[in-house]
Amino acid sequence: MGRNGSKSCRLGWDACDVQTFLMAAVAVVAAVAYVLIKHPLLWRWLSGHPLDGKHRTNATWLHPATKVHHPTPVVRWHHLPRLTRTAIRTGLTLAALAAGWGAGGM
Repeated sequence: MGRNGSKSCRLGWDACDVQTFLMAAVAVVAAVAYVLIKHPLLWRWLSGHPLDGKHRTNATWLHPATKVHHPTPVVRWHHLPRLTRTAIRTGLTLAALAAGWGAGGM
């Protein structure tokens, strides 16, 4: 039996624990969505989109570019699939934050 008299699952969580976890997860997702909507530059940075919001190529989330949609010369970065750009930008941002966090503890 769980703490509140309910049956526990195999992991040792009871229904109250699962409900609390799900509510916390929804709250975190809502908070992140709110911040990204209020700060579109942050969304563009983390998602690999050009910071001015204009599409340079026809690259999609999963496929590299085959055509250029912008009159100015386009760097190779914009030809990468957006998921690749997302992984690079978000990964480097998180690595820099982690390095800063670790250096601050010394």
